[in-house]
Amino acid sequence: KMSDNEDYMDEDVEFGGEDFDEDIDSDSDGNLMENTYYNAKAEEEVEEAIEGFQMILDMEEEPSEWGFKALKQMIKRQFKQKLFDDMNESYKLLLERMGGGSISRNDCERAINKVLTLVSSATDTELLAKIYSVTLDALQTMNNDPLWVNTKLKLGRLYMKNANYDKLKGLIDDLKSWCLGNDGQNDPSKSSHLLEIYVLEIQMYTQVGDLKRLKKLYQKCKEVSSGAVVLNPGITGTIHECGGKMHMREKLWAQAYSDFFEAFKSYDEAGNSQRIKCLKYLVLAAMLTSNQTNKMVNPFDANEAKSYRNHRSIVAMTNLIDAYENSDIISFERLLKQNKKEILDDEFMRDYIDDLRRNIQVKVIVELIKPYTRVRLGFLADKLKVNAKDVESICMDLILDQKLEGHIDQVQQILILGNNRDESMQQRYKALDDWCDQI
Repeated sequence: KMSDNEDYMDEDVEFGGEDFDEDIDSDSDGNLMENTYYNAKAEEEVEEAIEGFQMILDMEEEPSEWGFKALKQMIKRQFKQKLFDDMNESYKLLLERMGGGSISRNDCERAINKVLTLVSSATDTELLAKIYSVTLDALQTMNNDPLWVNTKLKLGRLYMKNANYDKLKGLIDDLKSWCLGNDGQNDPSKSSHLLEIYVLEIQMYTQVGDLKRLKKLYQKCKEVSSGAVVLNPGITGTIHECGGKMHMREKLWAQAYSDFFEAFKSYDEAGNSQRIKCLKYLVLAAMLTSNQTNKMVNPFDANEAKSYRNHRSIVAMTNLIDAYENSDIISFERLLKQNKKEILDDEFMRDYIDDLRRNIQVKVIVELIKPYTRVRLGFLADKLKVNAKDVESICMDLILDQKLEGHIDQVQQILILGNNRDESMQQRYKALDDWCDQI
């Protein structure tokens, strides 16, 4: 099945408009080529059409407008037929003609952009890498810096997708060098491009988990973006999303919540589908934040997020936060199992489910022990649907963090509550906890 982009490219228009093939004034002496071109263009059989366009190239004594048009049509049909090697060779010929000076700068730029748009739907990453590479080689001689940078960024995103971080790092270094002025400092006129480069780099360090570099780069992104007059919301969304993930790794839940909320708003403004995933991260951060602040902030109370509360990809998170707010651990665990695709299949979210589970277990324990001075660990374990050792570990952490006054009778397996705690017992717990941390 052809993609929407391919269907569009297969219409009667030329790479996005009939005027694209009419950019160059017609040569009155090229009637035969012109007729051959339109006959080939009308040919429904792709192979026959390609042969017709090839005939035009064979007729040429020197590069002509009809040969230029024929090459563009060949590229389109070769892509459609998945003749990627042939397409790559045709594209090289097209680029060679651009280097001869007979094609205007605007025509060259439009032709290249249309080809890059055409191939963007391809899943063959080797093809994409070849197209981007030959484009970059050709642009070196065309003195078209903006198109060179944009193509370089496309190649960088491909490296990111393929986790080819060594090549990506070299590409980022090249782009950063391009952003330098004669004085060796960043050229202010290239700040918008520099921000895009930083975004690519911050995504790389987020993926590899280099927290130290990520923190420095995050600050640089904020500095550059704060001085920009107009910001692409997709770019600011990426910066804040990476910032949120960085804060999550540091367990700075409140800061993560703030960044994810800004990322969600930016993606929503840009119409970027990443807003749904970011909203899930926002809900996750909200639940984790409540353990630090003792106050639950429901992100769906915000006007920006209200309309997404019942979105089919979000409703699982909506139900999860409701169960969390109500300390309903049974529903909480059931929702995790029933919505594996929407929650646990996300690698980033999966990394924090244990923190979330621990938080709700603490909430349930604190609620359960309120009426008592002595509570059996087995009773708490039954309520949490976990073993007594897990309950003992949670209670010990609460005591050591001074969130719970009492001590544990390990022989009787009883949590004894009250402020008349045995100091020596506390010291032993502290020593045991320190020892466990060292293991």
